[in-house]
Amino acid sequence: WSRGSGLRPPCNIRVLAGNGRIGGVKAKLNWTESFDAQQPVARKYNVTAVLDEAAQTRFMVPGASYVGGPMALGLAISESRNRMTRIDAIVGLKDADIVIPGLPWRKEPGAAGVLRLQVETMPGKAPVVRAFDLQTADLKATGTARLDFADRVESVRFDAFRFGATRLTGTVMRQGENGFD
Repeated sequence: WSRGSGLRPPCNIRVLAGNGRIGGVKAKLNWTESFDAQQPVARKYNVTAVLDEAAQTRFMVPGASYVGGPMALGLAISESRNRMTRIDAIVGLKDADIVIPGLPWRKEPGAAGVLRLQVETMPGKAPVVRAFDLQTADLKATGTARLDFADRVESVRFDAFRFGATRLTGTVMRQGENGFD
């Protein structure tokens, strides 16, 4: 980490903050580790970075196969004492080119776009997307999703889906390897 990073030891908490590289990607990190067993959260990480396509692949970002170009990423990750991890992500998509197979839609680079996610994971259980909120100029979607152990989408519940004049709510489920119904 660069000069200006600091490890501050107040009581039973340690904080590491600064700028550096994570997997070769420039990032800003704030890491808080609590050694107090009475505190429900054992550790927290706040990370901001911009991931190019190669970094998206290297970090196995779900959905990266639909995205061309960079995405700005803000993550807040907290791990509880019972090992449940909560990930709150804000993904800036302004510079990204996005195409979703089967949907006659494309988000061009330069057009506004942001994705907010809240994901929970537990050892031995598949991740759960507690909430997602995709906002672009002409496509808006909110809801939840269930993933399998390989982080593939099993089902998506849309609380709202707006694309042009189309307004939908409902659930789509994976039907084998070839699509959703």
